[in-house]
Amino acid sequence: MKCCGPLVVDHTPKARQLLCVAIFAKLKSLNLVDVQHYNTYLQVSIENKMRINYTEFLEQMSCEPNEQTFRLLLKAVCEVGDIQQAFKIVTAMKENKFLANEELFNVLVLAHAIRGGLNGVAPILKTMQSAHVSASDNTFRMIIRGLALYGDKAEFMKSLRMYSNVIQEKDFIHLLMVLGTKGFHSWFSEMIEITGLKQISKQNAEEFTLLCIALIHLGNSEAALLYYKQFVEPSSVPTGDFAFPLLHEMVIAQIVNVDRTIYYHF
Repeated sequence: MKCCGPLVVDHTPKARQLLCVAIFAKLKSLNLVDVQHYNTYLQVSIENKMRINYTEFLEQMSCEPNEQTFRLLLKAVCEVGDIQQAFKIVTAMKENKFLANEELFNVLVLAHAIRGGLNGVAPILKTMQSAHVSASDNTFRMIIRGLALYGDKAEFMKSLRMYSNVIQEKDFIHLLMVLGTKGFHSWFSEMIEITGLKQISKQNAEEFTLLCIALIHLGNSEAALLYYKQFVEPSSVPTGDFAFPLLHEMVIAQIVNVDRTIYYHF
């Protein structure tokens, strides 16, 4: 199941999840499932951005959930901004006396950023202070990512300016993926101005290329091509191979309607 997530860049999240579900169903039919299998299924579902019904999931478990199960369920609903389910899970975690740590607050910050923008985040940050849990760089990264998903450009850029010092190259790449997936890829030029990240290092070049390929198979070829043009130097690839990996994937995915002006700028 662990191989049914983002590693399969040439499949959509829905297709990856169908494969994960089939494997999980087979394991259950063989009576080989324990709590670790359920937790792995949850983790892959999170990676594939699948919605989870908290109550139904627990009812269908053939074994007792552990603390990690609840934390993964909370993460799953927060990743899609489901505040109502998040509240129910936090209540259950309190009843089980599970620790309210930074990780718990960070996913709540993400959910509230997705649903309510900066105004939604403020009460959670205050609750963290009351609980004597300090906000960290990870907290601020969650705010930025949540605001990208919230879709308010002004608030997203404001958060980037506030917390630009926490954004490393890998974080930048992950944000490019979020923006590309949501159709906000035109924002990336302002991201560059704020963060000062103008190039992708060799150590992250493969991850960046995989991001572009994933965007193509998600139907966001324009974002992939624009990112590639911005961050890949023609001199860094063999002559004639510039953008070839992307064009190859576009042929496989049968992508035909991409704005021609993008090609003209290559």
